[in-house]
Amino acid sequence: MWLRLIMLTVVLGFVAVLAKASYDLLASSMKLGLKSYDLAIPLAWTQISMPLGSALLFIWVMIDIIGTVRAIRGGGEEKI
Repeated sequence: MWLRLIMLTVVLGFVAVLAKASYDLLASSMKLGLKSYDLAIPLAWTQISMPLGSALLFIWVMIDIIGTVRAIRGGGEEKI
């Protein structure tokens, strides 16, 4: 269980970096007003899914970390 907790913490760090990078990409696309070449759709519309997905993944990993900590404290198996 300790190894799982350590690895989830590492994953949380990577997801945080991913969320920051995807937010920066979205912000720059909105700031510059970039559009797709073919359909002239603002790229921000399509890129908004990346920060949202990163945020959901961050929440999911946090829930998994909380479940692992509870399992370690309880001395039993993880129940999620």
